[in-house]
Amino acid sequence: MKDFFNLGMSLLCVVFAALASGLTIGLLSLDTLDLEIKQRVGTAAEQQHAAVLLPLLAHRHLLLVTLLLFNSLAAEALPLTLGELVPGYLAVILSVTAVLFFGVG
Repeated sequence: MKDFFNLGMSLLCVVFAALASGLTIGLLSLDTLDLEIKQRVGTAAEQQHAAVLLPLLAHRHLLLVTLLLFNSLAAEALPLTLGELVPGYLAVILSVTAVLFFGVG
């Protein structure tokens, strides 16, 4: 039972790290000027999406720090949970491989 919990936590760490990495790239690559234009003259759906995203992007540094901390927490917890399943050296190798494979580093 404990092994299934650790395996689930390991998979959750990989998923959360990948999610944080994708959100970092996706959200911080948005141009606020484009969003402001879409909020004024875009379609109804574009206006709604821009209205949701603009307050998030108003504090880009806070968003970046939050996503990087979330990514680091998930990436650092991965070898800890894997260390309960396999020997330490193998946990490090597997966690580094997972981080490189899923591009969360």
